[in-house]
Amino acid sequence: MDLIVNAVVGLLVATQYVYSSAPCCMPDKFESHEYVEGRILQATHFETANMNISFDFTSKKAVGFRYNIKTDGKVLPPMYTLVDYESGFAYVVQNNKCTKSAAHGKMQRACIPEMFKMVKTTHFGAGSEMLPVHKYQSNIGNSTGSITVTAKNCYYISYGGYNSQRPTEGLRGEVFGITLGIKDPSVFSVPALCKKTADPQDILEYQAGKFHPFV
Repeated sequence: MDLIVNAVVGLLVATQYVYSSAPCCMPDKFESHEYVEGRILQATHFETANMNISFDFTSKKAVGFRYNIKTDGKVLPPMYTLVDYESGFAYVVQNNKCTKSAAHGKMQRACIPEMFKMVKTTHFGAGSEMLPVHKYQSNIGNSTGSITVTAKNCYYISYGGYNSQRPTEGLRGEVFGITLGIKDPSVFSVPALCKKTADPQDILEYQAGKFHPFV
């Protein structure tokens, strides 16, 4: 199972819950880029990846395309994930193979989980280029998670997490290049490969939970 999937699930699984009083939320339609890295499994494995995100709460679809995936320096094939809550299916394409499974639960908006509380207001840059930000944090048992967003519109900037009982392990993600709306709606089309070869079965990477806040 993907290392970063395992690591980030513990931090961001709260994004599966209904947000009755979420601190703030991302727009209903956006696209972004992301960089994620994590050291887990007793700090013996280090994984990094880049990701392109397309998120459309209106049409109930989300896409993530991971590339530059490296585990301990070994390059892995890119991975495309489409979760179509409207049809009720999720698709994962990697290494010229498509796997299909049920899309679990209902799609939620990309919000700060309720259990996260604001702990700091600060800023990046200075002067006319100053960007005010809010940092939210959650502490559950030995685990600590943090999410930093822009103060004005709740655009995600970064997130991370660690467990005090396993201090050599941890993860962090950086979100950048956010644009509003969906540039090309065809990004949510089911890949041709999946129409030909997809068979219902368990997708461990997907069933484990969302490995980042959006997909």
